[in-house]
Amino acid sequence: CKTCDTGKYNTAISSTDESACQDCGTGKYSTTVAAVQESSCVNCPSGKYSGTQSNTCSICSAGKYNSITGSCSCTTCAVGTYSQSGYASCTACNSGYYQSLTGQSKCNVCPIGKISISTGSQNCDECLEGYYQSNVGKTSCLACPVGKYANGNGNTFCNICPKGTSTTQTGQGGCGTCPSGKYAPSGSS
Repeated sequence: CKTCDTGKYNTAISSTDESACQDCGTGKYSTTVAAVQESSCVNCPSGKYSGTQSNTCSICSAGKYNSITGSCSCTTCAVGTYSQSGYASCTACNSGYYQSLTGQSKCNVCPIGKISISTGSQNCDECLEGYYQSNVGKTSCLACPVGKYANGNGNTFCNICPKGTSTTQTGQGGCGTCPSGKYAPSGSS
């Protein structure tokens, strides 16, 4: 008598053909040779999957996940999330990071001049006029101090007000001129 391969079972007695060996269902596997019961086929754990006639479960690749036992496929991670191979779920990107594509294995760090405040960000926001960020992976922008300014969005540093101009408060997008009777050396308040 010949035996049914792994990933198959046969409950019948006196079988005459290999077709009597039935495949384990999708999402199941069996390492038992000559299995006589369907119960020898076991569900693949979460993070793994299988097709029919399987003696092993395949690991979900990076950027995909599977939270259900006994599954035949993996699901692609959404934007703002990532996963490594074999994950049962996707992980939201940390604040200061983002992911704008689906099915990714890591998140990208927000570059200088940009931030992300919340977890699971799909993109980074530019620092607004009067604010800057000179480091990567940050969650807030910094106000330009008095005597400095940053015009436009996405600033990575503040400019020193030129001579004869200044700012009177933090977070300014430009410098004002000094009134009559007053003066301002470069970068003064």
